[in-house]
Amino acid sequence: TARMLDVNTNRPREAMNMLNLYGRLFPDNPEILLARAEALIRRNRREEATALITRVIEKDPEDLNARILLHGLLPTPLQRVENLEHIQRVGSRPGIEPHFANAIQTNHLLIWPESWRLMEYIEAQAEREQKRGDGPAAFSALLPRETVVRENFTLGRMSDNWNAFSDSNDIEDGGFLLAADAATAEAVLQLNGSTSLHSAFLETAIEDARGFFWLYARRGDGTMLRYGFDQTGQLFLQLWQNERLISNTNRFWTRPTGVTRLRLEIRGDAAFGFVDGEPAFGAPIRIPDGFALGWWGISPWAPDFGVAQVILREVAGGPLPVRLAVFRPRSKNWLDAELLDQLRHHTRELQAISPQWFVQETNGRVRLDVNQTYPNLRMMSRFHHIRLMPGVRAASHRTLDLNQLAELAREHNLYGFTLYFARMPPQEWFDAADAFLIDKNLSLLAVHIREHDGEVDIREMTPHIGLFPGSRRIRTLPIQPMNPSGSPPGTDAPRESGAEPVEAAASPLPPGDDPAPITFPPPPDKVLLF
Repeated sequence: TARMLDVNTNRPREAMNMLNLYGRLFPDNPEILLARAEALIRRNRREEATALITRVIEKDPEDLNARILLHGLLPTPLQRVENLEHIQRVGSRPGIEPHFANAIQTNHLLIWPESWRLMEYIEAQAEREQKRGDGPAAFSALLPRETVVRENFTLGRMSDNWNAFSDSNDIEDGGFLLAADAATAEAVLQLNGSTSLHSAFLETAIEDARGFFWLYARRGDGTMLRYGFDQTGQLFLQLWQNERLISNTNRFWTRPTGVTRLRLEIRGDAAFGFVDGEPAFGAPIRIPDGFALGWWGISPWAPDFGVAQVILREVAGGPLPVRLAVFRPRSKNWLDAELLDQLRHHTRELQAISPQWFVQETNGRVRLDVNQTYPNLRMMSRFHHIRLMPGVRAASHRTLDLNQLAELAREHNLYGFTLYFARMPPQEWFDAADAFLIDKNLSLLAVHIREHDGEVDIREMTPHIGLFPGSRRIRTLPIQPMNPSGSPPGTDAPRESGAEPVEAAASPLPPGDDPAPITFPPPPDKVLLF
C-alpha cells in the first residue's frame, strides 16, 4: 500500500508515515525494514537505506530480497561482484528458481558491468526451460535478444516483441497510435529482451508527434541514452547518468511534414543518431565505461499530462553484430598511414582495432615491437570511439604478467590489449584474469587465429560493459579476409560504410511485402583479418 501511495498516486508523505508507523510497531520485521529502505532509495537517501538493509542481512545473510536491494547501493565493482556471487548461491537453491528469475528482472540486476557473472547460470536454466517446453520461460526472458524485429502495422496489431505502456494502442490507418493517458506525461513502447543488449539499434518511421519524441537505449533509474527532438524540432543526442546530463549534442532542425524516419545505434562505445538515413551529427558520442545497460524503447513525452502522442508507421530494433579489425602477427610492419587507409571504410561497423604492436619475450616481459607512435590511428579511434587494443604476440600465458600489461596500458594510453595465443589458455587462467581485472581500468581479448579453418577463437575479459552480450566464454567468429585495399577479396574497391546487411535490416519494406511482423537474426559477428 505504501508503494502504491508513493509511486502511483504521488502521496509520498502518507507513504512514509505509514512505513514509519509500522517500523515503530515491528522494528525487526525484515519486510518492513526493506520497504522503508526502498522508499528511502526513491528519495536518494542511500546511506539510510543501506543501514536498514544491512540490519536485515546481519540477522539473515541468506535473505535474497535484501541482497538484491542492496546491490545498486554498493559503490565498488569488487563489492558488487561479491554480492552477486552470494545472490547466485542463494538464488540457485532448488525450489526458489522462479522467485530468483523474477527478482533478477524486477530489480534490474543485469544492467551492471559485472552482471555477466550471472549469465552462465541464466543460460543453463534457460536451456533447461527450452528442453522441458511445458513451463514458464522465466530465465529465457532474461537472455539478451538475438533477433531483429520489424513491423509496419498493416495487419492492425502490435506483435509480442514489444510491450506498450500507453492509454491507447488504437490502430489508425495502418499505424500504431502511442499516446499518454490522462494521468501521465509519456507513453512508452519497450523492445522485449533489450535490457542486456550491448550493440543494437532502434528505428522508427513516425508522424504527427505531439510534444517531445525520444528513442531510448540503456534506460534505467537515472541512466539513459536518448535521441530525438523537442517541440520546436531541435535534435538531441544525450547521455544521462545518476540523473545528471553528462553529454548533450544538439542542432537546429526543420521538422518535415509527413513521415520522418529516426534511427539510434550503439556500436561498442559509440552512439549514433540518424534522420531519414543521414547522420544527424558530425560524429558519434562516446559512452563512458561506467555506463549501465537498460531497456530500449520509444516514447513521446510532454510536460502536460495526456498530451504526448505519436503515430508509428514502422518500427524496428534488435542487436547489431560485433566487428573486430585484427592484424596478423608478423604480417608486416604497418605504417600509420597504411593502417588508416585500411580502416577508413570500416569505421561505422568496428567496435575494436587490434594492430600488432607488442611482443612477449620468453622471460615473460612484454615490450614494444614497433618504433612508431601511430598518432593518426589513435586520433581515428578516439574520434569514432573504437576501442584501440593493440596485439601482444604472447609466448606463454603462464609467464604473462597482467600487472605489467596494466602499467603498459597507462603508459601508452590504451584501452587494453589483444593477446595472440598459439593455443587458448585453460579456464583457470581466464578465471584468474577476470578476478584480477575487477577493479582495473584494463580490457583484454584472448585470440587464437585459425586461418586455415577461416575462424578465430576469442574470449573477452573486461571490468566494463563488454563487446559481447551474455556470459564470458570462448566464441568462434568467422574470418573475413581483407585485401590490401582494405576491402574483402573479390571486390575492386573498398566497401563503403553502411553497405552491410545491418543497414538493410531497418530500411523501409518494399511495397507488397508480407505485412506481418518479421523477425530474423542480424548479420554474424566477424573478425576482419588484415
